[in-house]
Amino acid sequence: MILPLLFGLATSLAAPAEDAGAPDEETVVSEPIAGSPREVTVVPEPPAPADGDTFPGRFDGGPVPHWSRDLPGERVNAPSHAERARPVLSGTRIYVGAAGGEALYALSRESGSLEQTYEADGPVNAEPLVLRDRLFFTDTAGTTWAYAIDGELLWRRTGSAPQPTRPTLSGDLLFVRDVNDLLVALDASTGEQQWQYRRKPDPSRLSELTLYAAPPAHVAGSMVLVGFSDGALVALDRSSGDPFWDLSVGEGRYPDLVAPAATSGMTAFASGYLAPLVALDLKSSTVRWRVDVGASAGVTVVDVPGGQLILHPGIDGVLRAIDPVAGDERWSYDSGLGASLTQPILTEAGALIGGSGGQLAIVDVQTGELVWRWHEDFYLEGLSSAPYVDGRQMVFTTNAGRLYSMLVPQESPPSPAAKRDTGKFRLAYPDERSYGRDR
Repeated sequence: MILPLLFGLATSLAAPAEDAGAPDEETVVSEPIAGSPREVTVVPEPPAPADGDTFPGRFDGGPVPHWSRDLPGERVNAPSHAERARPVLSGTRIYVGAAGGEALYALSRESGSLEQTYEADGPVNAEPLVLRDRLFFTDTAGTTWAYAIDGELLWRRTGSAPQPTRPTLSGDLLFVRDVNDLLVALDASTGEQQWQYRRKPDPSRLSELTLYAAPPAHVAGSMVLVGFSDGALVALDRSSGDPFWDLSVGEGRYPDLVAPAATSGMTAFASGYLAPLVALDLKSSTVRWRVDVGASAGVTVVDVPGGQLILHPGIDGVLRAIDPVAGDERWSYDSGLGASLTQPILTEAGALIGGSGGQLAIVDVQTGELVWRWHEDFYLEGLSSAPYVDGRQMVFTTNAGRLYSMLVPQESPPSPAAKRDTGKFRLAYPDERSYGRDR
């Protein structure tokens, strides 16, 4: 039996509804962490440039609300659910799935209006892979889809189990995972299977529940790294699917590896759901160090003066910066929610993280200090997938079935003014930096 991760598998498989209409306007409130209160206004946006770069510029400050809307499709008839489909920004569009629909949707980055629908056999609960002329995605019915951007179906391949994870493209191969510990390599042009690797069930877990998750494959040269529900990280030959090595990583009642692996040079990083995070030699699989905390999202490797840091989004709600060589903790940021964090996204302003407890934050990558924060008071407004940033725009989905767009304004905010407090949006100013100003 599979245990739904975080809020659970959406049970509604209703057909997509028509566009939900115009986005709602948002109230903006400023609450500094340090310094004087400031009122922030939304700067009117110019028309999109002809080249399709909708909101060009740097994401170098705290964003403000742009628009929000219900996700396309039917509303999920459940007291709680998870929206796991991370939206993707490409050109003038947002590509996103929804737990209450049976399609991938293309929406306008400027307004959120629905522009195109790519039909599927079930809800699209994973990030799509969007290229210049085509896109790939999977659905919970177990089907992998390849479409031309204009909507022409190129091919589809039917599987036997839900696929709640994004495909991985490497050269001419497309790697697809399902929740039953199966990895399939497909020809990206035709959808024909090239090879598959199925993890044998762990007899010791036959009476245990497994998490409803399947981490995407990570390609490192000739190796494909993939994690499984028994806690194993396996390195496979990219061309044949033959194993190079097999290492037990995950521990505890839920040893599942639901976070994708990452690499830097000849070092790989992998995390069990409950514990631990390990660094290992990519060639020999020898463990170099470990940190006894788990994660449901992958680490991010960031370059800093003097070397690199590993940003680990802990299942305990703590973002940790770890020395990739020794495994020492350099700093930590506690979200205070005690809930899983999303994978850190690097921006000019810092590391952007979300949380299933309902918080978005930007953290300085060198010090761990809070730069900006957004929080919804309603618990079901948590995030199950990472935000996506392109130019000055950030988009993300919440577990209440909402899609949000936020922008870093092009102008500095007005002079300090009285704070208007609704308890929804909080902007953090740890120093005198202002929106849109290079640091």
